[in-house]
Amino acid sequence: MKRLIHKFKKGLALLLTLAMVVGIIPSLPGRANEVKAATGSGTGGTPSVTAFATKTQLMDAFAPDSDGNAAIIGKLVFGKNSNGNS
Repeated sequence: MKRLIHKFKKGLALLLTLAMVVGIIPSLPGRANEVKAATGSGTGGTPSVTAFATKTQLMDAFAPDSDGNAAIIGKLVFGKNSNGNS
């Protein structure tokens, strides 16, 4: 019985080791040939200013007018409640 348990443990250790080695393969250098990131609005191309903005876009797009009122107001939404409101 001890011999059977010993062989089972050895086999399980070998199986887990192989699973870890196979799991590392996608992260090896040269395996990722293209970036697979989602775009901002889903239409392709660069994301919209409301989805992603650089510093210069924030300074230009969200700048207030001469009266001090913002033409575009940015809002962060972290989720929705049970009613579907942000």
